Amino acid sequence: MKLKIISIVLLSLLLLSNTNVSAISNPTIDVFGNISIALPDNSSVAAGNFTIDSLGNDNLTNITFTVSGLSGFGVVFSPVNQSNLGVNTSQVVYVNVSVPFAQSPGNYIGIINISSVNGGYDTVDINVTVEPRREWDVTPKSCLRSENPD
Repeated sequence: MKLKIISIVLLSLLLLSNTNVSAISNPTIDVFGNISIALPDNSSVAAGNFTIDSLGNDNLTNITFTVSGLSGFGVVFSPVNQSNLGVNTSQVVYVNVSVPFAQSPGNYIGIINISSVNGGYDTVDINVTVEPRREWDVTPKSCLRSENPD
């Protein structure tokens, strides 16, 4: 009988107690895609895109994009940044590339760094091939008068 009373008391204590479980914030960024484009100097083009995935259990905040390795090239992102990306959501980012006038032909490799204040960072490769110029500008384009030096 004593064992039965102790069991009932323990069971009552278990039923009356609350257990709280909380998970710590764990936002995680994951990026996929790569960008490879060929174009002549002095031109701009929509080069491609990459996708940001918000993983983990909390929103990603203040996501920014920077480029290294393409000095002199113009790289523009749309959107230019992302202030907040909800859990289990994605954002496509479009990339436009501008090649400066008289840029030497060749292959140029850069890295796009995608950083979040609270979720770390990831990178995407960007490969720009500058094609040789196949045209010439000659000035003046015509001659209005010619003389023969006699």
